[in-house]
Amino acid sequence: MYDPFQPFPQSSPLPAGTVLVVLSVSGETTETIDFVNKVRPEDVKIIAVTNSGNSTMAKLADLTIAYFMPEIKHASLNLTTQVPVVYLIELIGHRLDELNHQ
Repeated sequence: MYDPFQPFPQSSPLPAGTVLVVLSVSGETTETIDFVNKVRPEDVKIIAVTNSGNSTMAKLADLTIAYFMPEIKHASLNLTTQVPVVYLIELIGHRLDELNHQ
């Protein structure tokens, strides 16, 4: 897991074949977009899970899973529900586990 608000090591490229699942409600967070642009030249696949299928993040990703929930904001805070994201992460985990046990 990588937090886009922490420094990314420049000297350790990601292993070939890495799949990154990038989570962003808006798909427009500057730090997350910068991170994706930094790793795109490497041999990685990017899956974006976002509330907006037309966001910058969605356009950068190899695969986008958009969940289209009503956006709820309070001042500068984005309070949009993350329940669909938790479900999708659990579903992906279960499917990967099934594949590994076949």
